[in-house]
Amino acid sequence: MIDADLSDYFGTIPHAELLRLVAKRVSDGTVLALLKLCLRAPIVEETDGKRKVTPNTSGTPQGGPLSPVMSNLYLNGLDNAVNNQSELRTTLVRFADDMVLLCYPERRWAILRRLKVYLERRGLRLNEAKTRMIDATREGFDFLGFSIGLRTSRFTGGCFTHVAPSRKAQRKLRDAVRSATARWTNWRSCAETVRHINRSVQGWSNYFHYGNSTKVFGCLQKWVRTKLRTWLWWKYDRTLKRYAFFTDERLHRQYQLWPMPTTAQWSR
Repeated sequence: MIDADLSDYFGTIPHAELLRLVAKRVSDGTVLALLKLCLRAPIVEETDGKRKVTPNTSGTPQGGPLSPVMSNLYLNGLDNAVNNQSELRTTLVRFADDMVLLCYPERRWAILRRLKVYLERRGLRLNEAKTRMIDATREGFDFLGFSIGLRTSRFTGGCFTHVAPSRKAQRKLRDAVRSATARWTNWRSCAETVRHINRSVQGWSNYFHYGNSTKVFGCLQKWVRTKLRTWLWWKYDRTLKRYAFFTDERLHRQYQLWPMPTTAQWSR
């Protein structure tokens, strides 16, 4: 398997070639002109009160809804070139510049060479320092926030693909909840703090509720309850018992803490 990484993908996509691809799907000249303006909007930076305007000659503007659509469209031809050719015996899984190529070990170097040629023809560059060759039968890997690897079933003794939220993804959720329940936020109302927590927890759960998520979600649910319970305990000057008063049921019913799903979700 090849875990491929591209060098500054969002900043190097050629505008002319990208707009030609868009024009194959969109015939309205007004829309095409608007997309061109969005892509070529200059970069404005301010340092020490001085304003610097830099022309934007390539790439897609990150942070907006246009960027993921355009970045996926530009490499759509790569998806078709790999997945529609059965003789390659390779499967490409990709979102924007995050991609893995599933292939047999003896073919990975040939596939990597073909990938480099394809990218160079389109004005892109493979980041060879971060691109890895992985034996997926021996080691796991992280992809789009998930940790993926082979495990042995304790029930059947056979191998299965284990898919769960990665440690990095879990850490991001913990950081968001820590920020919402920091000691300095005790001035907030309970409803506002719970809204901050629920926004992070629910959005994270909607994305990561897939595969073998049961154990991770169960542990995170307990951790989120503990953080909110401690926040409430400090807010009320520790006059109420932390666990006897702020029970799990009270956190969910009275304070409306969103309950994380704790059963596996295999499909969407």
